[in-house]
Amino acid sequence: MNADREFFARVSDPCPVQPGQRIRLIAMGEDPDPIAPGTEGTVTGGNGSQIWVAWDNGRSLMLALPHDTYEVIP
Repeated sequence: MNADREFFARVSDPCPVQPGQRIRLIAMGEDPDPIAPGTEGTVTGGNGSQIWVAWDNGRSLMLALPHDTYEVIP
């Protein structure tokens, strides 16, 4: 299975982070206008391929899984 197929196969999987949880970005893959590492935000939804985030800097760019990495803030 190629990377695109795997990505789209995960769309029906549940989001690995619950809405309302806070996260911190570690790295954003190949986005042409990425969020800076270390930026924090609140998860607003998602699925197994994407996490939708309201970033503290005012942006609302989603994370693409597994290419973008983050950590949940306890």
